[in-house]
Amino acid sequence: MQSGYSIKYLLCVMLCLLINHSNAQQKQEQAFLKGVVKNFSKQVLLEEISDYGALELPGEQQLINPDSAGNFSAVIEIKKSNYYRIGRNILFLSPGDKLECTIDRNSSETAKFFGSHQAENDYLKSTPFPKAGSFLVGGKNIKPTLQQTIDTIIQIADARIKLLEKFSSLSPTFFNLEKARVDADIVNSLAFIKVYFPIINKYNEQQKNDFYANYENTIIPYFEKYLKYLINRDYLELPVYRNIFLFMCQKRPQILNFQWVINWRSAERVFENIQNESIRNKLEILKDTIEALKDSGYKNKLLLSLAYKLKLNTGDTAVDFTMYDQDNKKINLSNFSGKTIYIDIWATWCGPCLKELPLLDSLRQSLKNVDSIVFMSLSIDDNVEQWKTFKKNKKLKGNQFIVSKRMLDSYYITEIPRAIIINKNFKIAALYAELPSSGNLKKFLESME
Repeated sequence: MQSGYSIKYLLCVMLCLLINHSNAQQKQEQAFLKGVVKNFSKQVLLEEISDYGALELPGEQQLINPDSAGNFSAVIEIKKSNYYRIGRNILFLSPGDKLECTIDRNSSETAKFFGSHQAENDYLKSTPFPKAGSFLVGGKNIKPTLQQTIDTIIQIADARIKLLEKFSSLSPTFFNLEKARVDADIVNSLAFIKVYFPIINKYNEQQKNDFYANYENTIIPYFEKYLKYLINRDYLELPVYRNIFLFMCQKRPQILNFQWVINWRSAERVFENIQNESIRNKLEILKDTIEALKDSGYKNKLLLSLAYKLKLNTGDTAVDFTMYDQDNKKINLSNFSGKTIYIDIWATWCGPCLKELPLLDSLRQSLKNVDSIVFMSLSIDDNVEQWKTFKKNKKLKGNQFIVSKRMLDSYYITEIPRAIIINKNFKIAALYAELPSSGNLKKFLESME
């Protein structure tokens, strides 16, 4: 009896140890985030911005639901140190982290962090935006001459490195990645000079041609210098590195034979096809291409994105959602069922969107006597008051609504301007519809009558 009791006791102890180990392991693959968010919509996206995260459709990413005061808490599944984004702030998190933060959508540099990786996240508050030309800040740092502009970029980069070195207790992984980010930001900035310089200086065609010739001759040694140390698979975690990746391959064609380069370029192309294709059978064909990929992480992410995209396609019943009007009244998309619905998705901060607005208004006017067509302008602005002010100042007409971008997850809104057409039977007629500037939209809409 004693022997049997001992065996049962031993088995019980072993089981408890296994459970505790499993729980400890699970906690080691999680990060715990809490704090306050300001000037966000009712739902806040926590976006993984590594190369693996870049292969996710919006609906796959984690959502934070703050209370009315902006307080939130979130558990993040994480197996290795990684970068995330909330609004305009980039976060660095590792398994087991416990981080408390206060983040303002309108002012990234006022963010406050306490707990794990506090120093890293404080440093990241002033990270430049690649799409704005990094250190050029949307053209604000363009100087009177090309050389002065280049010198300014180098000076800002040097200051960024000095700031990085001032932070104590930085992890070696983080330090190396951020040093590479500075070099990638330099390359990105130098490349964007070619875009911004003629615009800022209002050059005519001849002046542009003269500038381009001088630019190409002047910039080569700088690219040679800063691209030299950027050939590293680990740097794909950085959005700016992925931003200059094609450019780097053009300047360093020998790296096109590296397996990690082949893996990323292949995965990126497949993801673009998933994003842009809306015909079901063409999407299904992509599965074989994904299965042939060498990188298992990329393969798994793309299979998830493909499965998500296959949920809604042209010809399927539209997914209903809720939006709000000027007076914060809830409006459902299904309220317009029975009519052809043209949905224009835009934001007050989107330059290309603003160029479409007067063209959409003209189209709306040309079809104002066709009662069976409804035009709907749908803003995805985070700041409701900013949208209301813009709407009032610009005297926007017609059906003007605002919506949380997350409400549109089923429609894969990865970039704007974007248009969707829904027919009278509440079926998707065009998941990626023509924009007013195309010149073909009126004819298409009339053909649906």
